Amino acid sequence: MKLTLVINNPAQLLHGYLPLHRFGPQGGSIGSAAVDWRLEDRHNSVRPNHCDIRVIEGRFCVIDRSGRTYVNGHELPLERHVAISLNDGDRLQIGAYQVAVQLGEHAPGQHSLDELLGDHPEGMHVWHQEDLPSRPPADKRPATCPEFERLCQPVDLTEQGDPLRALEAAPPSKNQPPEVRSMVPKPPTILFSNLRLGTLLLACLALGGCTMLGKIGQVIWTPSIPVGGPDDQPSRYSLSLHASDDVNPRLISTGTALDEDASRSPYTLNVQATSPQALTDKVQTLLSHLYESVPAQSPLSLEPDPVVPMSPIEDALLGDYDAQGVSLTTPWGNPALQHVATPIAFKVLQLTDDSLLVNASPQAMADDLKKTLGSTYIRADDYLLNPGQFKFIDLRALDEDTRFIAVIANYHSTDVGRWKQRLRVEPKGRQYAVLVQLDAAQVSLKGETR
Repeated sequence: MKLTLVINNPAQLLHGYLPLHRFGPQGGSIGSAAVDWRLEDRHNSVRPNHCDIRVIEGRFCVIDRSGRTYVNGHELPLERHVAISLNDGDRLQIGAYQVAVQLGEHAPGQHSLDELLGDHPEGMHVWHQEDLPSRPPADKRPATCPEFERLCQPVDLTEQGDPLRALEAAPPSKNQPPEVRSMVPKPPTILFSNLRLGTLLLACLALGGCTMLGKIGQVIWTPSIPVGGPDDQPSRYSLSLHASDDVNPRLISTGTALDEDASRSPYTLNVQATSPQALTDKVQTLLSHLYESVPAQSPLSLEPDPVVPMSPIEDALLGDYDAQGVSLTTPWGNPALQHVATPIAFKVLQLTDDSLLVNASPQAMADDLKKTLGSTYIRADDYLLNPGQFKFIDLRALDEDTRFIAVIANYHSTDVGRWKQRLRVEPKGRQYAVLVQLDAAQVSLKGETR
């Protein structure tokens, strides 16, 4: 049981390589680095382990190891690592070499004509032909049988029963010059299929070109239209601003509270009227009543005290203001103080880094914000909220260098727990919903990625 592989195009064979190889029952390998049959071509298309020859269930099989082994002129290579049975007369394509398969000692169609037509095997002594000097000597070279070779080839279903292909493959007539060939027009169905395919391709190209031109025109007309994928677009953020009802408390005096225990004047007067004329009438009536019921008193009834001269050397004494009708005392009661919520001003910042913000003081931020934050400063937006007010800022784009969003609040009191906060953000491909909550003694900053 032997298998012989012969190269049919020895002109492609490089110097030093054998044109054929015989495999026994143990099989072998073929490739540029193979142990059994080593082959290389000018294009280096033969792989180190191109394919293997194995005997499986009593038949020689080829196993493709490189994905580039073809059989009998097929356009697709064999499936890798799958055994394919070989028949006598098969043709393998290994790199640039066309290899013929021969089973046994001789391949079919490679015997001499005498052996095929006569009754004696090749090599037997034919004694009765030695006395015929006029008979030409028999040709000992193996002759090929084209019909037998054709029968050994696998049947191509596309060519089976096609009269046009048979007409093209027929040998030319002796009476007709070999250059003259009958031109057979293509069937109408093939022409129609080609025309329909070309029209479809042209329509696809035109549609794609119109769509692309339309998008380019939109970008030129409106430069704000984003170009690129979602991950290439700048991040955007929205702001939800809320101030609590007791935000930014401030100690304010609301007036003077009356002292119930303080002594009151024995006389009280309360006059009310709906119009100036009515008020004048009521006051005139009250004065008339007082003139009639209360006797008149002159303020000059008491003699003034004598003036005592004072030496300019002596210390000056404080004046006595206990004169009649003069009162310099403070109003009755104690002043009332109350914590009242007031509007609060704050800033929303975009920064490249948070190191300077963390170490900054409120006074430095109030004096010169840009100088305090240095090169980390990108942008600042000012806002003012009343107590209990809510405000929403729609989506806006982040700067491409922004890495932090921060908020600093301007509180009246210096005892505030937290007056600044920061939030880490990504400059591209994100959408943030940022909440700024301003309470009585602290500000909080929260972010949510959508």
